[in-house]
Amino acid sequence: MLYEFDLLAVSIGRMTRLKKQGEHMSKYKGVIVGSALFILLSFVFGFHYVKGEMIKEKVDNFKLPAISVTTEKVNQDTWDKSLKVIGNIHSNQSIDVTSQMSGQVKEILFTSGQQVNKGDILVKLDDALLKSNYKSQLSKVELVRVELMRNKLLLRNNSVSKNSVDKLQAQFNAEGAKLEYISTQIDYMKVKAPFSGSVGIRNIDVGDFINSSTAIVELEDKSKQYVDFSIPELYLHDVKVGQDLQFNSEATNDEVFHGTISAIEPSSDSNTHNIELRAMANQAVPLEAGMYVDATLITSESDTIVAVPSVAISYTLYGNTVFVLDTSTKKASEHSSNDASPFYEYKVVQRTVEVGPKQGGYVGVVSGLKEGDVVVTSNQHQLKNSGWVLVNNQHPLITDKSTKQSN
Repeated sequence: MLYEFDLLAVSIGRMTRLKKQGEHMSKYKGVIVGSALFILLSFVFGFHYVKGEMIKEKVDNFKLPAISVTTEKVNQDTWDKSLKVIGNIHSNQSIDVTSQMSGQVKEILFTSGQQVNKGDILVKLDDALLKSNYKSQLSKVELVRVELMRNKLLLRNNSVSKNSVDKLQAQFNAEGAKLEYISTQIDYMKVKAPFSGSVGIRNIDVGDFINSSTAIVELEDKSKQYVDFSIPELYLHDVKVGQDLQFNSEATNDEVFHGTISAIEPSSDSNTHNIELRAMANQAVPLEAGMYVDATLITSESDTIVAVPSVAISYTLYGNTVFVLDTSTKKASEHSSNDASPFYEYKVVQRTVEVGPKQGGYVGVVSGLKEGDVVVTSNQHQLKNSGWVLVNNQHPLITDKSTKQSN
C-alpha cells in the first residue's frame, strides 16, 4: 500500500515538472514565432516597397512613341470668291404635244427621236364626219348667197324691202361663220409641231382615241440650254445679269461648261428665302433637260486667303481645330537612318480655327493660322495637345522644297 502511494507521488512529481518545462518552452516558442512573423512581414513590405519604387521609376522614365504623321506648310493663296450651287438643265422649249380636238388616230407621221420643223404634221385624226358636215354647210352657204344676190337685184326695183335683204345678209354671214368654224375643226384634226425640235418616244398608236389631255409625244427645242439654280437671298447683291457661271456633271466626266446669267427672279421665296436665277449655256451641252449639275458662281474679284488641306481640319462640336508643329521642339528621331533624309520629331499644339470658303481639296482659314505654320494632315485622331509626332513625308502633300528639307 505504501509502495503504491510512493509511485503515485513520483508520477505526480514528474507531471508537475513536465508541465513547468512545457510552460517554459511555450514562452520561447511564442518569441520564436513572433520573431519569424516580424521578419516575414518586413520582407513582404520591403519587397512591395522596392517593387513600387521600381515601377514608379519606370513610369517616370516611360515615353510614349511619337505618332507618325504627314504635314503641309500653310501658304497664302489667291482665290476667287464664289458660291457652290446645284442647278438643273432646261431646254429652250419643252412641251407634251396634245391635240385640240378629240378623235381617232388615223395616221402618225413621225418616228420617235425624229427632228421636226415648226408646222410639220405629226398626227392626223379621222375627219370624215367633219368633212361631210363641211360639204353640207357649204351647200347652205351657197343657197343663202344665191338668195341674197337675187333679193339685192329685186331691191333695186323696189320689189322687196330692204329689211328682207338685211335678214338674208345676216343669215349669209351666220352660215359662213359656221362653215369657217367647221373648216377650222378639220384643220385642228391635224396635230402640228408648234416649234422646231426633236420628238421623244410616242405615246399613241393608230386607232387610239385621244382628246385634249392625251400626251402624244414630248417635243424639245435644244437650240438654247439653260441652267436654273437658286442662291440664299443674302447673296443677291453679289450677282448680276451677265455674270459668268461654271458648271459640270459626272455624266460628262466633270467637263467644265460656261454660262451667263440671263435672268434673276425679282422676289425671294418666302419659305426658303432663296432667289431663283437662270444662266444661258454658252455652248451646246450634252445633257438632257432635268439633269443636275454642280455649278460655281464667281461672286466677286479674287482675294488672298490662308489655305490648308481640308484633311487637316478636325470638325468637332466644340469648334474646328488643327494640330500645328511646335518647330522649337524639333529633334532627330531615334528611328532616323544614316541617310541624307533623317526623320524629325516635334511637339504639336492643338489650335482652334475659324474656317471660311472651300475650293478643291482646300479650306480657307479666317483666323487661328498664319502663313508659314506647318499643320498635321494625317492621324489627328491619335494626337493630343503637346504630344510628340514623327514627321514622315515620304508621300507628302508639301510641294515647297525648303519645307521638305526642314521637316
